[in-house]
Amino acid sequence: MDSSYEFNDRGRGPKISAHYQLGSDGLPSRIDITGVDYLKAPVDEHFAVENGRAHWKSTSENGQAPAEGFFVSNNGPSAEPAFLAAALMKAKGLT
Repeated sequence: MDSSYEFNDRGRGPKISAHYQLGSDGLPSRIDITGVDYLKAPVDEHFAVENGRAHWKSTSENGQAPAEGFFVSNNGPSAEPAFLAAALMKAKGLT
């Protein structure tokens, strides 16, 4: 699933492209986000789940942990909260 987000505020504003792979549970198994943030600083953010471990890397952090939850990116497009809501509804059996 791909999502793009952009707005222009007198020359400022983000321009973000994101690619999401969601698992059958609705949780992201891979996320790749690139572009620029509001002040035009580079955005290069990646997340992946491999063998039960979550790995993430961006221009501001790098880490890993057991894959037990929902990853929220630093600079993701506005579609990302909708993925979280859908995963929560699925977990509660509401979809």
